[in-house]
Amino acid sequence: MHLTLETGVQTSREHLFDCLETEGQLKQWVPRMQRLTYEEMPKEGSWKGALFTLHFGSGKKEQKVKGEIVAHRKPELFGVRLHLSHGILDLFISLEEADGEVTMSCDCEVSVAEGGNRLKARLMAWQIRRSLPVYLKSLKHIAESRPMSA
Repeated sequence: MHLTLETGVQTSREHLFDCLETEGQLKQWVPRMQRLTYEEMPKEGSWKGALFTLHFGSGKKEQKVKGEIVAHRKPELFGVRLHLSHGILDLFISLEEADGEVTMSCDCEVSVAEGGNRLKARLMAWQIRRSLPVYLKSLKHIAESRPMSA
């Protein structure tokens, strides 16, 4: 399943990119996330190829989602691949600035993981299709309402 969303945000690309890449900002627009841990960082200092785990919930109910940063070109492109239980989610967010407004384009691709259940993967894709616009609306609100860092 492929999904493309686009919206305008009244902020700078740098500020919006910070909202995408920093853990504190990420927790604000993905409120279920408890923490982010990096498993492996590339040696050359680039974020591309960094492996991470997103932790949702706590205690016995904790869920973990493994991921990888597949694109990191500050402040214009950010992409991650999340390895979910029955599918793989590729999410790319590109930022273009014109006339004091940033256009945020989000491309999302959900595919069935090897050995994954097709029906559960389709259900997961449907859930992502419904929840992604809500998360992006929250990101837009946070980026527009928070002051830009100096």
